[in-house]
Amino acid sequence: MKENTNEFTSKQSFSYTYSAAENERIREIKEKYSPQKKSEKETGETSAVNERKSKILEMERLDRSVENAAQIAGLSVGIAGTLTFGGGLSLVLKTWGILFAVGIEIGTLGIALMIAAYPIFKKVRERRKEKVKERILKLAEELEK
Repeated sequence: MKENTNEFTSKQSFSYTYSAAENERIREIKEKYSPQKKSEKETGETSAVNERKSKILEMERLDRSVENAAQIAGLSVGIAGTLTFGGGLSLVLKTWGILFAVGIEIGTLGIALMIAAYPIFKKVRERRKEKVKERILKLAEELEK
């Protein structure tokens, strides 16, 4: 009977790479999917620490919501403008007569939509900033104490 021994031979090697940033990100993702602990004894954290973490997460969520809403609005208008311009361009290139003139009008509308995309992005972002500004500043003030 052959016995299984754990001898290290010269052909075996061991390699380990440590990255604090990667490990922190792994821990964050793991926590998202881990079941929530119900008591402080299980987590080893006080309610003040949990409250602080939740306030930080709320601030991050509010900050992301400002940019995300603005990006969605700007991209939607920009894509609609690009598609409209493409439709008008197709009419201009493939037809003559009345559809040629309609194609120019549709293409012009598409260009106007593409030009309007960035100002719409900025306007939505400013409105969203004003909407969440009070809450973010309140949370920041509470966290800085």
